Amino acid sequence: MDLDDEPALHPHRLLLDGWFDVRELTGEDLKRPAKYRDELVRKDFMHGFDSIADYLAELGVRVRLARVEPADVPRVSQLTLRTNQFNLTTKTAAAGRGAEPAGRSVGTGARDPLR
Repeated sequence: MDLDDEPALHPHRLLLDGWFDVRELTGEDLKRPAKYRDELVRKDFMHGFDSIADYLAELGVRVRLARVEPADVPRVSQLTLRTNQFNLTTKTAAAGRGAEPAGRSVGTGARDPLR
């Protein structure tokens, strides 16, 4: 992309081709502000421990593996497209094709007492 010497026009030119358009807002996107607030609570909690090992032991993280259900496909697809930012093979997945059909892919989820 050619950008000239006028930085005030750069945002317009960068947004012109739709590179930063959001295709679909998921429920996860709508929860993001609350997650940022929770992260502040988590950081405060962490400062009460002498070591990361003590913090992690007290946190009690639980990881869940489960089949990807039809309702999960939009979020899995969104995460796959975000991962494509770091994909150096130049092969990318199209929206909605980030996962195998529902039931053939495995997803993970993690929970801790602060979530």
